[in-house]
Amino acid sequence: MRNNATFAYAIILVLGDFLALVAAFTVAYILRVKVDPRPVIEQIPALDYITTFLIVLPLWVLVHGFIGLYSPGVYERRFSEIGRLFVGSFMGILVVIGYDFITAGNLFPARLVPVYGLILGFSFLLLFRITARIMRRLLYRFDIGISNVVIVGDTKASEDLAATIGDTRTSGFKILAIVGPGTNRIKSYTTFNDAIKHLRSPIHA
Repeated sequence: MRNNATFAYAIILVLGDFLALVAAFTVAYILRVKVDPRPVIEQIPALDYITTFLIVLPLWVLVHGFIGLYSPGVYERRFSEIGRLFVGSFMGILVVIGYDFITAGNLFPARLVPVYGLILGFSFLLLFRITARIMRRLLYRFDIGISNVVIVGDTKASEDLAATIGDTRTSGFKILAIVGPGTNRIKSYTTFNDAIKHLRSPIHA
């Protein structure tokens, strides 16, 4: 059920993931280079380090897209999302390390930076995703980001679906009507064409 709301949320996830990763690798640099007194492999200025990562990290975000982290079928399921974030973090750091391997010079000033980046990256991504989920549900209470749906079918599965997504404040779906046997609180129509005709009328606009 893709609409403007799900598309906008996916865009927010893309931007949020990118910023979370930038923050994670910035903190990783600070922890190893600025806080840790041990010498580093190569002195890489902070500005050069961040600039390079702004170029590389979109590849990590592309990995997230490849494994479905911006698909409603994944981010709507909490445990599935966490599992994919874990996998995506390992795949992403491998992409970054591979980029470092094929380019001239060192991307990391010390070996611990990618380790810190991996741990912090997953942690920041998870924290952002949890925060985004909470904020999204808060917006549902103000009818922001709601997806209107019409349920078609006269089977038990249709009734179960209506019961599952009936609470708009948690599901983000607003049931406009059911094509088939309805309930006391949901309008019902005998055919899909009748439902569309009535729902498109000015009274329902």
